[in-house]
Amino acid sequence: MDSIQISYSGVFLIVIFVIAVLYALGLYYRDKRIKENKSWLPYLLSALRFASILGILFLLLTPLIRHLVTEQMNPSIVLLSDHSGSMYSNEIVDSSLYETKIQAIKSQLGEDYDIQEIRFGTNMAFDAKDSIDGSSSNLSAPLEYVSETYEDQNLGAVILFSDGIFNEGKN
Repeated sequence: MDSIQISYSGVFLIVIFVIAVLYALGLYYRDKRIKENKSWLPYLLSALRFASILGILFLLLTPLIRHLVTEQMNPSIVLLSDHSGSMYSNEIVDSSLYETKIQAIKSQLGEDYDIQEIRFGTNMAFDAKDSIDGSSSNLSAPLEYVSETYEDQNLGAVILFSDGIFNEGKN
């Protein structure tokens, strides 16, 4: 949506219009050559002078053209999935079921949200082809990354898949 705003009240628009009319008419009203000649040229010149004076006076009111663009974005959901050795070494977590559940959540939420999956262990991976050092868990690094990266965005949720065992990072 475009709009023009001036920093003065609307009364000034009327005042500059009157000044421009009076200035344009004042220059041609007393000239006797115009009355004798009866040509269209003085009328054209007075209209051009009116338009130019009106434009200059309007620019003195410091107009501001405002262009507003609205972009609607889906909220983001960040899935943090732990891929450390403790996730796959104990009997509590079935690795195939773990990946299946993550994919099911991604497919359910993917219609209404922008899904970003971050896999982590000692380091973080953003693509499935990135390798992860799974010797330890660092829960604080991905949470700090999400906090810094998505601080000015529409973050809907952060979903953390982990066994809760961490041995690196902040407590």
